[in-house]
Amino acid sequence: MNKYTLKQIYRKEASADNELRFTGNWFIDAGILGFVNLMEEVYGWDLKELQKIVVKIPNEKLLSQFTYAFWYKIIKETTERWLDKDLFKNKDLKRNGIDPQELKKGMKEHVLNEIYQKNEELRVSVTEIEITKNIIVSFNRVVKELLNEKFSEYRIYLKKVFSQNKKTLLDQLRSVGIIGYNDFFTNLSIFNPSSNISGKEENVLTIFEKLIWEGYVRKDKKIKNLPTNILDKSLSPFIYSASDFHNEYYGKPMTLKTLETIAFIKPVVYLLLVPFSFVWISGKNYLFYAPDIKFAYHVNKKLRYYIKNIDSLNNKKIFKITWNAILDTLIEYKSQYSLENMYILEFSGIKNQQIQNVEYIGISKIVSTILLDDKIRESLNKSLPFRKLKEGQYVWSWFLEELIKGNPLYPIVLGHVSLSVKDKDQKISGNTIFYALSTDIALNEVSSIENKYLFTDDFFEKLSGIGNLPQRIKQIVGKLYAISNLVEEIFSNDERNIAPELFSALRKKNKNAFVNIVLKNIIGKKGKEIERMTDYLFKNILNNENLWERYAMAIIVGLLGGYKNG
Repeated sequence: MNKYTLKQIYRKEASADNELRFTGNWFIDAGILGFVNLMEEVYGWDLKELQKIVVKIPNEKLLSQFTYAFWYKIIKETTERWLDKDLFKNKDLKRNGIDPQELKKGMKEHVLNEIYQKNEELRVSVTEIEITKNIIVSFNRVVKELLNEKFSEYRIYLKKVFSQNKKTLLDQLRSVGIIGYNDFFTNLSIFNPSSNISGKEENVLTIFEKLIWEGYVRKDKKIKNLPTNILDKSLSPFIYSASDFHNEYYGKPMTLKTLETIAFIKPVVYLLLVPFSFVWISGKNYLFYAPDIKFAYHVNKKLRYYIKNIDSLNNKKIFKITWNAILDTLIEYKSQYSLENMYILEFSGIKNQQIQNVEYIGISKIVSTILLDDKIRESLNKSLPFRKLKEGQYVWSWFLEELIKGNPLYPIVLGHVSLSVKDKDQKISGNTIFYALSTDIALNEVSSIENKYLFTDDFFEKLSGIGNLPQRIKQIVGKLYAISNLVEEIFSNDERNIAPELFSALRKKNKNAFVNIVLKNIIGKKGKEIERMTDYLFKNILNNENLWERYAMAIIVGLLGGYKNG
């Protein structure tokens, strides 16, 4: 048995506190992921390298490195937004033979490249906070000079698009202190136009230093005795402010001090960095969240990569791209992660200091279990037509999307088979259909057991009775394939034209009519095949109250020859 001195124990605990890991709270974890993203962007450290760094270097240096990285990103992104504005009087430029688009494009490329090069030079000098503040002021001055140099030549063509259309870009450069703005931080005094003015750059950074090191958020004149390290909307629009509530606090309001026990670094850091965890896609902010930092990091990184390589996006494409990133990471790292509930969070923006249109899409463990099985995932990773709009034009559905959203797959199968019943030239995808039907059946079986036995002693026994879920799905697939093959053996080509009649009975949910049609067409035939068909009809259709349609569909697929198609 190992023995440790008190000093060694405290050292171990301190090391654990400095460990870069998720907490299980998505909001805090989003900030931690934002920290990882920021440090990778500015210093080039990926998650694996950063996890080693945070336990080795003193917090003082880490906070200094964060401070530089934060302001570098704010200055760079604000500059980029400024350059994307409609800065010029385009007609005047064109009259003088200057292409406005080419001018803006060239300027933007040059400025951003210079900013990138400057970061390569400055980031290695970051050590203690006082030096870091000087580096940030220097970097801000360089960017201002760069913009001033590039745009002074075209000052007569500049429009007033800043400060409610009162200032040109050059006017803005003269009046503003640090080039910095972000919708997420409008409640922080450091971004207040009256505070962030030219010549007061060091004051702004001193206030920021006080926020980071001492947790000084603000002093509220309206609410007496409110802690200055209050955890509220000043730090993030996701949090309500004390002034949003009309009643007095029943207990002590939450402060930054409350969060220090779960932080690897000062908690204000990851509260500020929540927006840096989201991916901007076609007008909305998206974040994939799972309680494992490695898994969430790799999925969001893949998502960023995919988005860069796609020209046009719509909601359908966004969903598919997001899930391709998730599935690729699941496949790549499935041996390393235990399955947890996963979420996709999205919001459209910030208006009046409030987050707009927040949505949460949850992915259960049970669906994750299915997604991890290679064969099932590959079979369901298909889009099939299920409704005809006009000649040659159909509505399609992606089976994995329906599964992830928790929707039944049977309606899509019904629509897809309907197209083939009406048009024999319309081929059906038997393999995908059988896996969709089997997944529906297996999930319904689990749901039925949960509803019936959840709070009884028999629950786990009943649940174990259906076995491993992916295995159960494949077992049902085997049964559906077998009955479809049996249909080919029993029915001649001429006899297979009963498919429309059977489909009509199925659509009307008339299982007795369905069974009678099949029995009527096998009367007089003998052999083991007929016995197997009769047994299937009685066990899976007549005596199956809730799921008979899924089993009946396999017979129709067999009559249409779908079992031969992938």
